[in-house]
Amino acid sequence: MAVATAVVLLSAGLSACGADSGGDIVRLGAILPMTGANATYGKPLRQAAELAVNRVNAAGGITVDGRARKVELAVYDDGTAYAKNIPQVFPQAVLRDHVPFLMTAWSTYNVAPLLKANPVPTVDVLAATWQPPVTDLDDHVFLLRPFTPDIIPGVPTYMKKKYKARRIAYIGPDEAFANGQLASLKEAAAKSGSRVVSEVRYPADSTDLSSSVRKALASHPEAIHVGGSTQAVAPLLTQLYQAGSKIPVSMYTGMTPDQARDLIGPGLYGRVMAHVHEFEGVTPQTNPSRAAQQFGKDFKQRYRSYGIDLTQWSYDAVWIAKAAMEKADTVTDKEAISDALRDLTVPSATVTGWRKRGGERLFNKQRQATSLSVAMSWDTAHNTWAPSYYYTAGLPGQTVRRADVTAPDTSATKG
Repeated sequence: MAVATAVVLLSAGLSACGADSGGDIVRLGAILPMTGANATYGKPLRQAAELAVNRVNAAGGITVDGRARKVELAVYDDGTAYAKNIPQVFPQAVLRDHVPFLMTAWSTYNVAPLLKANPVPTVDVLAATWQPPVTDLDDHVFLLRPFTPDIIPGVPTYMKKKYKARRIAYIGPDEAFANGQLASLKEAAAKSGSRVVSEVRYPADSTDLSSSVRKALASHPEAIHVGGSTQAVAPLLTQLYQAGSKIPVSMYTGMTPDQARDLIGPGLYGRVMAHVHEFEGVTPQTNPSRAAQQFGKDFKQRYRSYGIDLTQWSYDAVWIAKAAMEKADTVTDKEAISDALRDLTVPSATVTGWRKRGGERLFNKQRQATSLSVAMSWDTAHNTWAPSYYYTAGLPGQTVRRADVTAPDTSATKG
């Protein structure tokens, strides 16, 4: 059963802000996978949002109609079982708790149909699908995260540039996130003069991946892309290493050096990762933005963990909610807040380093924000990621554009 957990960041005795109330608290809702397969992502998403809420409140909260209000974060666990739990969780947040703003991760495909009857501005920081794009599902959905079409097109471009590799084999579980990577990879490879020479998909619950590895290697690839989440990819990387492969490998997971060490093993992970390249949105450690780098240091000091890419977007989502409500001059009118989001300029307190649209706007006409993506190689001397290639891509054309930025030193972020 999915449950809601209120993260109380305020003093006792303050009343929560309801749908028709001008109370002392603005409650922001966050539907996150706190349990289940994607809990790896839910925890840092919640932590980053909590940090932002603390800082918004320290800065005076949200000021609307001349009065400052404190912010509270209510976290609703979807259990990584979206079809089953979202129909229970969404009414808790929107009908019972009257949240005027939702942050989602992975679950937006299931949330969107419920927005028809009960519209609420929904900022997606971790999109699970792009066919169709989540912003096509409902016009109250806003996408922060660089998702598959922002990331995967960089794979064939980079592999051809660095290794002259044009023949790419694909291996991944048969599930939505991995299959989306394959679709994007095939389209991007064709545009760049490369091609996917084999497609190996296996049941998501498989543990023996040796036959999948053999099939991929039999196609004589010059590069291999492994699809799926961090948990899915780790055993696949190990089995590629055990098969003796030294072919360059690409992936889009958000895997941190700490996760590589923990999932693969401290005595082995450095060798397994030697030929691996991670493609993702910039993390606080790889982001050329000084604000993001400082946020990463603060996050690590507070939570004693490496801040992955999505922590920036979760942190920024709270500041975006504040900016939209203050622009709309309301904490209860959901349509006015949605309208404010559509025309919102990039809030100065955000850390991601958003690529500004015409007139300094955060979102484009499709309500999608854009930030840098990065290709990283494994630094074998320090057992960490080293930025190699910064770029932007995205819909509609998934066109890769190299970004001329200075990469920060990441050698201190070893696992």
